[in-house]
Amino acid sequence: MEMHYPDYYSVLKVTHTGVVYWGGGQVYVSHLLRDEYIGMEQVADGVWDLYFGPIRLGGFDQRKVGGGNTSYWTIRV
Repeated sequence: MEMHYPDYYSVLKVTHTGVVYWGGGQVYVSHLLRDEYIGMEQVADGVWDLYFGPIRLGGFDQRKVGGGNTSYWTIRV
């Protein structure tokens, strides 16, 4: 089933490793959603919520970067 998201969402495809590439970095979503499309909604300055259809998966603050040389975020439920 194809998911539909509002026009103001960023829609990204989850890779086979469970990440989406966004903003010059990677956001870990879940390997269970590989090859699916998720929607990202900006809810505040630098704060994003992620959705799989109508289900909110969690969110992250892009100003808080983890990892080494590459920006890497994990979502918080």
